[in-house]
Amino acid sequence: MITLKFKLIGFIFAVLSSLCLFACGEDRIEEEVEEEMPMSTLVAHLDIKVTKCIDAACSDRIPLPGADITLYENIEDRGNFINEVRKGMSNVEGRAVFNNLQIGCAFIRAEDADIEILEKENTPVNSTSYMEIIFPVE
Repeated sequence: MITLKFKLIGFIFAVLSSLCLFACGEDRIEEEVEEEMPMSTLVAHLDIKVTKCIDAACSDRIPLPGADITLYENIEDRGNFINEVRKGMSNVEGRAVFNNLQIGCAFIRAEDADIEILEKENTPVNSTSYMEIIFPVE
C-alpha cells in the first residue's frame, strides 16, 4: 500500500513538473515577433507669414517671397546648423506652411539675402500655429 502511494505521488509529481515546464516555456522556444509601431497621428501645422518692412519705422510691410525657412527641434541644433526637421521657402504671398510636424516647439531660422532672423514657436499637437517673421528694410 505504501509503495502504491509513493508511485501515485511520483506520478502526480511527474505530471505537474511536465505541465510546469510546458507552461513556463522551457520545453519550447517561441520566436518574438516585432510589431510595427503605428505612425503618430498627433501632429501640428505651422503657417508662417514672411514680410519685409518698407521703411525704417516699419509702418507698413509687404510679403517677402523666396525667404529660406528651416525648422529645428531645439536651439542647439539651430545654432549648429544640424538635424533640420523641415526646410522650405516662402511663396509669392510670403507664406511657408509646414504640415504634419511631430515636435512640440519649432526653432526657426529665416534667411533672406544677408539677413537672418531666429524665432521660436510652440506647435501643440492637433493644432495650427500662425506666426509672422518680419525682415527689416535694408
